[in-house]
Amino acid sequence: ILPQARITVRAPADGRIDQIYFQEGDRVLEGAVLLEYDTKALLLEKQTQEAELSKAKEELRLLGKLNPTWQEEIRVQERVLETSRARERAAKLEFERVQQLWSAGLMAREKFDEAQSALKQAQSERSRQEAQLRLTQKDSRTSRKEEMERIHLRDAGAQQAVIQRLDAELGRLDDLLARSRVTALIPGTLTTYRFQEKLGEFLEEGDIVCEIIDDDKVVVEMPVPEKEIDIVAMGSPVKFKVRGYPHRSFEAEVVEIAPVAQVKGEISTLLVRATIDNEDHVLKPGMTGVAKIYSGMTVISHVLLRDIVRFIRTEFWV
Repeated sequence: ILPQARITVRAPADGRIDQIYFQEGDRVLEGAVLLEYDTKALLLEKQTQEAELSKAKEELRLLGKLNPTWQEEIRVQERVLETSRARERAAKLEFERVQQLWSAGLMAREKFDEAQSALKQAQSERSRQEAQLRLTQKDSRTSRKEEMERIHLRDAGAQQAVIQRLDAELGRLDDLLARSRVTALIPGTLTTYRFQEKLGEFLEEGDIVCEIIDDDKVVVEMPVPEKEIDIVAMGSPVKFKVRGYPHRSFEAEVVEIAPVAQVKGEISTLLVRATIDNEDHVLKPGMTGVAKIYSGMTVISHVLLRDIVRFIRTEFWV
C-alpha cells in the first residue's frame, strides 16, 4: 500500500524553531502553518532599518529645502537617536542569545567576545547621540544654521542611494520573515516521528523538516509475473486483503501498468497499480497483503493448458 502523494517539507530559510503546531499523525490542510521560527532578532533588525530609512528620507527632504527650520533639525537628530536605540536593543538581544549558548558550551569564546563588543559599541553610540541631541537643543541659532549648511553640502544623489539600499534591506528582511513560517504543501497526514521534539532545533535552508502523505486515496502496488501480464488490462477489477485486516476485503481497479519490468534473479515482474478511496484511513501506507486481478471468464481447459502452451510457443516459436 502506497500513499497517493508523498512530499518532503524542507526548511525555506535558516532559523531556530520557536513554535510547532502539529504532531505525528495529525491531519493538515494545504497551506497550514506547521511551525514558526524565532523572529525576535529579525523584527528588531527590521525596526532598526525602518528607523534608518525614516531618518534618511527626512534628511533627503531637508536637502531639498533652502532654509530648514530649527525644529526640523531637532527632528533629524531625534531620528538618529531612535536608530541608535534600536541598534542597541538588537545588540543586547544578540548578546543575551550568544551568552546563553556560550554558557551551555555551544558557542566559541570568540563569538561571545564579538557580541559583547558589539553591545558596548551600540551603547556608546546611543550615549553619543543622546549627548548630541542635548547639544543641538541648547546650541545657538548661528551654530545651528552652520550645521544645516554643512548638511546641504552633502550629495543628494548619495542620500538617495542610501535610501535605495535601506529599501532593499527591508525587502530582504520581509522575505526572511515570510519564510520563517513553514507550511504544508499538500493536504494529508504528518508522518514524521516525534515531530514535536524538533522544538528549539536550528535548521539550515534545505534541511528536512517533516514528511506529509496524502492518503485520502491509496495506491495498491502488485508485482505481476511477466508471463501473466498479457491477461491484465487497464480497468481490470482488483480484490485484495491486507494482513492487518484479514476478515475484510477491498476492491479497486487497475489504473497503471509499469512500462519497465523488474528482474530479480530469474524472475521478471511488472508492477501493476490500482487505486482505492481511503476516506476512513484504514489502509496505511506500508501495509502488505494478497491481491487478485480478475481477467474475465475463460474455459477450464485454457487455464490448465495455459502454461504448457506458453512454453511451447515461446521456446519453439510455434
